[in-house]
Amino acid sequence: MGHYKRPGRFYKLDLTEKIMMLLLYYRHYITQEFVGMLFGIDKANVCRIIQKLEPLLKEVLELPKREGLSPEELHDMIIDATKNPIGRPKRNQELYYSGKKKRHTLKTEIRVTKKGRIVHISDTVPRMVYGFKLLEDCEEIPQGTRAWGDSGYDGLKNILKL
Repeated sequence: MGHYKRPGRFYKLDLTEKIMMLLLYYRHYITQEFVGMLFGIDKANVCRIIQKLEPLLKEVLELPKREGLSPEELHDMIIDATKNPIGRPKRNQELYYSGKKKRHTLKTEIRVTKKGRIVHISDTVPRMVYGFKLLEDCEEIPQGTRAWGDSGYDGLKNILKL
């Protein structure tokens, strides 16, 4: 008769590899999916390991803090909206249907700096909305910011008073 194995998560990594993984994640600020690929585990396990080790390492080491964005970084910003496909909803399908994509979608606005740092991600909107309408519903753009957007953001110059 075989030995009973208790239920639970099995990690391929020993403690030193887990600490190395966490430090790599914080030092280079790469995605958990990429870190998982480097260490041969999936991103869910990377997330679990980070959540368990982070409080312990904070007591011993000074982990780098993610700094806020400086006014110089916020001087130039790219704004765009993206449509994310979803399964067909059971109710109110017309609110989610995108004729352009020929599928049901949720729309989200994303703002990034020139260097690619994400400044803001809006709430998802379950209806057909132009990007400019999303912009009006989101938090304000800092004064003095130059922002670029596609044709969905035609009124952007009026808001920024350029």
